[in-house]
Amino acid sequence: MKEGKTLLKIKQNDTTQEIKQIIKPRSYELMFIINFNTSEKERKELIETYKKFITENNGEIIKVENIGEKDFAYPINKMKKGYYVLFDFKAYPDDVVRLQNLLKNNEKVVRFMVVRKNLKED
Repeated sequence: MKEGKTLLKIKQNDTTQEIKQIIKPRSYELMFIINFNTSEKERKELIETYKKFITENNGEIIKVENIGEKDFAYPINKMKKGYYVLFDFKAYPDDVVRLQNLLKNNEKVVRFMVVRKNLKED
C-alpha cells in the first residue's frame, strides 16, 4: 500500500500530525493493438517492456494473453490488421496513468484501452 495525499493536519502544541490517504493497488484490464508491420521480435520486446513497467512499480501481472492478428472493422491509419494483446494486472492508479502515457507515446501501438475491474474492491 502507498500513502496518498494528506487529508488532514492536526496541530497540537509544537507537533503536527498528518492523516494521509491509503491507496491500494486496483485491478485493471489493458488491451492494446500493435502495428501489424512490427516484427515478432519487436512485438515481444514491446510486451516485455510493459510487463516490466508494471512489475517494477509494485504491480502484479495476473494474465497476459496474446490474442494475435485480427482484421480491423475499419481502416486505422491506412492499416487493415493489427496484433492484439490483453493484460490483466493490479497496479496503483498513478502508475496506470504513467503506463497510459507510455502507450500513447509509442508509435508501434495503434490503439489501447485500460479498464478498471472490480469496482467493489474499494
